Amino acid sequence: MRLPVLAILLALPLAGQTTVNDQPAGQVSEQTTENLAELRAQAEQGNAVAQSKLGRWYAKGQGVPQDFAEAVKWLRKSAAQGNSHAQFNLGHCYAGGLGVPQNYVEAVKWFRKSADQGNDYAQCELGRCYYNGRGIPKDYSKAAKWFRKSAEQGNGLGQELLAICYGDGQGVKKDFYEYGKFMKKAAEQGEGAAQFFLSQWIGAEDYRKGMNGRYYHDPEVDPKFQGDAESYVWDSLAAINSYDKEVKKESIKVCEFLANKLPPYVLMRAQARAQQLQEEINVKRIEKTGD
Repeated sequence: MRLPVLAILLALPLAGQTTVNDQPAGQVSEQTTENLAELRAQAEQGNAVAQSKLGRWYAKGQGVPQDFAEAVKWLRKSAAQGNSHAQFNLGHCYAGGLGVPQNYVEAVKWFRKSADQGNDYAQCELGRCYYNGRGIPKDYSKAAKWFRKSAEQGNGLGQELLAICYGDGQGVKKDFYEYGKFMKKAAEQGEGAAQFFLSQWIGAEDYRKGMNGRYYHDPEVDPKFQGDAESYVWDSLAAINSYDKEVKKESIKVCEFLANKLPPYVLMRAQARAQQLQEEINVKRIEKTGD
């Protein structure tokens, strides 16, 4: 089963939303009130970083009632000063019609400003605009170009989307090795859909052509079970990490099927490997967010 690419190409969170928000939306603690007062004072004095952060707080409902119009107000002030995070988030608001009428042309404008400054999230989003022809003429070559820029900075979604371009031959020459390489990079960062696609790829004819058996090899497992064991690993991770209900559903189905197919000792080793990989993914997320 191959899920529609557009399902992956549509949703991206506001930059900075990867951090954990322990404060329920709209509920303000004493500490948050003090921080908010200080942040607002800095923003009103023209501090671009504070303006960007305040805009993000309003968008998330962090310590204040969620208010996208107010979020756009502060993001625009920061973006006008050249803050790349604010430019990306303002573009996201235009793309989603959050606090402003939906306008993909304006979204592309702000994504590009941010992407040109090297923001990997904006590079990925600009690539998706080119891929889908939203706010700009459809151009797979330019989409792949921006996905690559994002991927080379370690952005997991950029890596996943570049892999899809290689798998479909959109904007780049079809290349099974490059597909597997970038999909694996994305999967190892915890991208749930990439983990699902990688599982599908393992053992398939195209995978064997592209990766030449370069998936994980367990010397304690009979070679005839290697592919199914590795598929189990990545599907079990996809069931944990994917935000897509269909991906979760399909991954669980595959895991249940393989659990009944694999010998107990192989299944135990696959489960242990999946747990180890998930722990590594969690560490990477902590390092990235600083939480």
